[in-house]
Amino acid sequence: MSHAKTLRRYAAFFRGWCQAFGEHESQSHEADAIRWLIGDDQVGMIVPDRLRKALYKEILGKGQAPELVLYDQSFQVGEVNCECVNDHAWNGLRQLHALSQQARELHLFLTYHIIYPAGTRIITFASKGPLGLFYKEIEPMRMRISVSAVSGE
Repeated sequence: MSHAKTLRRYAAFFRGWCQAFGEHESQSHEADAIRWLIGDDQVGMIVPDRLRKALYKEILGKGQAPELVLYDQSFQVGEVNCECVNDHAWNGLRQLHALSQQARELHLFLTYHIIYPAGTRIITFASKGPLGLFYKEIEPMRMRISVSAVSGE
């Protein structure tokens, strides 16, 4: 049994444009692993260089959107499988699951934050859509969370 939700996806009108992520708690991370950002009504991921291009293509590419599936210790989107290597990563997945349960709608777009190096983009899942000034809506994506993903709660 699983829980499914439609993600409304957004792409920037112009390359590099995006709004700020805002205040958040940063989950510590292993070197070369995903860093999770937990904010009010949003969860973000800063992905390591080795995953960035492939993950961005799957999550925000144009055309047919693949399904995003959250598992117990990993998530998969299209051809990209990301293992969560520690408790902090597991907490990021739990926070994303909780957000998907609480939010009436879930939105997916890129953001930035000034405390991270220039050019760092955050894959953001939020209960509110982004600013229309920066983004246009693209084809939605389906997100599925397996029941086992909540076993640690």
